[in-house]
Amino acid sequence: DLSIKILEYILLVDPKNETALLLHADVCFISSQFKKSFASYKNLICLEHNSKNTKYKKEYCHKLIISNQIEKAKNILKDLVEEKDMIDVLYYKSLILIEEKQFEKAFDYINKCFEINKQYVQGFIVLGIILERQKKFEEAIKFLKKALNIEKNNISALRNLGMIYSHIGNLDEAISYLDKTINLDSNDHESKYILGQIQLYKKKFEEGW
Repeated sequence: DLSIKILEYILLVDPKNETALLLHADVCFISSQFKKSFASYKNLICLEHNSKNTKYKKEYCHKLIISNQIEKAKNILKDLVEEKDMIDVLYYKSLILIEEKQFEKAFDYINKCFEINKQYVQGFIVLGIILERQKKFEEAIKFLKKALNIEKNNISALRNLGMIYSHIGNLDEAISYLDKTINLDSNDHESKYILGQIQLYKKKFEEGW
């Protein structure tokens, strides 16, 4: 990929270029080049090591969970012990528990998030994800829409609503939410893939396949 090569050239000249490191981490992750992506995240974490900022450590943790590297994510969480990080730690722990299918424990962690912030958007999204995994689609929709009432352009909430509506056969509604997601983030490949599958199914159905 040309953009990755350009970023790697910039980093060869200036290995501590924070903007280039972040772009490299994101582009490599989107391209499923996880080893390169995580190497850049580790360099970003080194840059913020002497500050009290933990932004990149949390982003790295989230990417590890998405790529199903659960044990590594757990190790990162052990380092996030500051009070200001607590709600994020609870959130990431809930995501790990979802992947481990420990839904009741995940609920408990999200409830602790709401004790800290009653309007915690990511909490409503996680509740939606848990309920979707349990095939409680109508309840999942309710919580995801609560997230959108607080943050109307939240991509995760929009994408998950699109996925759920596709599961229950409301394809027009699914397409509407996925279109919004892609309009907000043209690099959202997951939404593009789901939308493509829906459109292919609709085309086959209309042609009587």
